[in-house]
Amino acid sequence: MKNQKESNRYTINVVDKALDLLELLAEEPMNLLEIVERLNQPKSSVYRLITTFEERGYITRVDGDGKYCLDLKLLELTKKLMENNTLLKVARSEMERLAEITGESVNLGVISGKNILYVDVIEGSHPLRFVEKVGSRGPIHCTAIGKILVSNMSETEIINLLEKIEFTKETPKTIDNKDDFLKEIKKIKEKGYALDDEEIVTGARCIAAPIFNIFGNVKAAISISGAAHRLSDDKLEELSLLVIEAAKNISKLLRNE
Repeated sequence: MKNQKESNRYTINVVDKALDLLELLAEEPMNLLEIVERLNQPKSSVYRLITTFEERGYITRVDGDGKYCLDLKLLELTKKLMENNTLLKVARSEMERLAEITGESVNLGVISGKNILYVDVIEGSHPLRFVEKVGSRGPIHCTAIGKILVSNMSETEIINLLEKIEFTKETPKTIDNKDDFLKEIKKIKEKGYALDDEEIVTGARCIAAPIFNIFGNVKAAISISGAAHRLSDDKLEELSLLVIEAAKNISKLLRNE
C-alpha cells in the first residue's frame, strides 16, 4: 500500500483509495475504526467502499469479531490469472524438475514495488525445509531473488529502487546499507547467480538465477531455498548451475510462446 501518493492527472482518486483498502485487508482482518485510522480517510467514505466490495464478493466479515477480511472473489481472480499467465505456465515444469533433482523448495518471484512477490512455489521434500507462500512478499535487499533481479536492472532503475528500499536488519548477516548492497550486486553480476546466505532467516540459504523475456529484459527469477548445511559452500557451484540451467530453460520457453 502506498504511503505517499504522487499527484497524477491520469489516476482516479476513488479507485486509488479502493485499492489501498484491499491491500490493507490483505495484511490482516480489521474492524471499521482500525481501517479508517490506517487509511486516514473519512469513516463514511471507507464504509461506502467496504459496502461496495461486500456486495461484489471481494470483502466479507469474520464471524465472531465482526472484522473485515478479503473474500473468495479475489481467489477466483487469482486462479484465472495463474491459468492465463504465460510465465507461470512455462515455468512450472522446470520448477518441478528442479525440486525433484535437488529436493529443495523452488520459488518463482518478481519485483513488486519495493519488495519481491512470490508468484509460484513448490515445496521441497526434505523434513527440514523453508517454504514461502504464493502471494507473500519479501525484502529485496536480503533475498536471493531480489538481489538477482536488481543485478539485471539498469543503473537508473537501481538508483530509483534504492530510494524506496529500507535496509532492515533481518539477521546478523543481512546487508543493511546501500554501499555494501551495491558491492554485492557487482559480485552477483560477475557470478550470474545470487545467494541469500542466512540473510533473512538464520539457518536458511537460497540460490537464485534470472529469467529473461523475448526482448532480453529480466522478467522474473527462480530460486531454491533450504537448510544452510545442505546448500553448503562445497555444493554451491553444483546447485547454482542447476538453478541457472532452469532459468535459461524457462527463458527459452518464454521466447517460444
